[in-house]
Amino acid sequence: MTALRTSVAAGAMTALLVATSPAAATAAFTCTIDDGNIAFDMLANIGSGDVGTMQMTQGALKIKSSKIGKVGSEAEIKGENLIQTWIYGRELRLGFSLDNGFPDAAASLVIIGSRLRESVYGGRYELKLTRDGRTQAFRGRIKDCTGD
Repeated sequence: MTALRTSVAAGAMTALLVATSPAAATAAFTCTIDDGNIAFDMLANIGSGDVGTMQMTQGALKIKSSKIGKVGSEAEIKGENLIQTWIYGRELRLGFSLDNGFPDAAASLVIIGSRLRESVYGGRYELKLTRDGRTQAFRGRIKDCTGD
């Protein structure tokens, strides 16, 4: 009988938590960079609320400058590459570890944006590469980041 009471109490507590949790919707989130340094595209799912959560679906980075690496080489961006996410109020911050895309360097991509209008962000990026103890930074503007 004690096990039954415990089970019923646990079920009631779970139902109460679910009933009092705010509803969360999801939307598609895309972000694009296309300049003389790189071409970058990503697709993610993002939850609504005060601090939306992001789940990376797919992405790719293509090198366009020989200063960065072999022109035309492309790296697949996966969920585990997205290591930092901040979407709050007007701010957008995304951080990616890209070491798998640059076998000869430690690499990271940071996107810093602010909301221009409902669900549309503009801003800049910084790609950092560390090779042989020397760090180079490549900067530019993002094309757009949009949540639908």
